[in-house]
Amino acid sequence: MKKLLVIGLIAMGGAVFGLTGTREERLEALECAVADPDCEGPGLDEVAGDMYVRQMYEMTADEMVQDLIALSLKYGVDETNAAHRAARQFAVGRLAYYQATNQLEYLTTIWRTPQDYAQKDAVVAAMGMCKGGEGLFDIANEVVTNAAAFPAAVRSAVYLRLYSYYSRGCEADVPQVQKDRIAAYFLSRVDLERDPIYAFLDGKVCEMFPSYRHSQRRRDNLAAVYDPTLTGAPKEVYEARVRDAQPVGE
Repeated sequence: MKKLLVIGLIAMGGAVFGLTGTREERLEALECAVADPDCEGPGLDEVAGDMYVRQMYEMTADEMVQDLIALSLKYGVDETNAAHRAARQFAVGRLAYYQATNQLEYLTTIWRTPQDYAQKDAVVAAMGMCKGGEGLFDIANEVVTNAAAFPAAVRSAVYLRLYSYYSRGCEADVPQVQKDRIAAYFLSRVDLERDPIYAFLDGKVCEMFPSYRHSQRRRDNLAAVYDPTLTGAPKEVYEARVRDAQPVGE
């Protein structure tokens, strides 16, 4: 059943189907399209499977949001099946595409739950819904300033997402004033983070603020993160950054 649904979608291309289907059928098709390794169809990394399912069942954006919520609730935080976990993570993360801001509270519950494997997907989705306003920094602050509550993977995801809003030319809905605020935010955090996140911020702040590259502030920060146990490639990378930070002409 799952294979037939997805194969039919691919074969028919852009055709519009007149199906309505039950929610169970739609979720089955959605799972197959985005996460089931046994399906002969587009995978999670190749295409947004919800687009196929939405076209197949002639769904509105609001209807797809409700199905994504239903799929995210289908599997719990104790789920061990990899395909089921992937389906839930996709459903949670995909809410950002539909700008389902009425689901922000739901997403917040997820990203504030440390044992939830969809935590990173939820925080990134929530940021996507708030990328043009103050809420973006409210989320970022709660995550990156509370290292005890959030693992490095989630904190790194927040910085990566912020940088994507700063750097992507296609983010036309992120105004320049917001991009300037993101740059200022990175500059404020580079004094406080430590490796490995510091290494990422160091490079990005040098890009955002060219005067920072050879500044005393950068040299002080590099001295603060120095690890005398470094050897091999990590030591070489650190030493290269120290050389790069020296005043021009020295």
